[in-house]
Amino acid sequence: MTDKEVKDKQDENKELSLPEKLLETFKSSPTNQILFGLASGWISGYVVIKIGKTAALALGGGIIILQVANNKGFIDVNWNKVSNKIDKVSEDVKKKVDNKTGFWRKNVIDLVISNKEVSSAFCGGFLIGLASN
Repeated sequence: MTDKEVKDKQDENKELSLPEKLLETFKSSPTNQILFGLASGWISGYVVIKIGKTAALALGGGIIILQVANNKGFIDVNWNKVSNKIDKVSEDVKKKVDNKTGFWRKNVIDLVISNKEVSSAFCGGFLIGLASN
């Protein structure tokens, strides 16, 4: 066997990494693209709902416990100070997000335009995932 034949044989046996497999899916038939988009969208929607419910429960429960403790006199909350701190943090976050939004927006729009089947199926799957409990 020549070196070229050995290299070709190694390339055939090489297993693809996850990003390479995803790129291969985008190049495959429209049916595979739609199935991939639907499955990934459904999983994403389902995960978002589960995390969202947990986060809402934790945040709401924390606020209720804080308010009860404040009313019973266990703690004394300076709500003006809390409000001012939240305003400052939200302004800092907004500035940081605004700086990075353009880069992500351009990349997402390019991905959606170049992979219409996957993108539309992902959106449909995401909505199905949000609706499933």
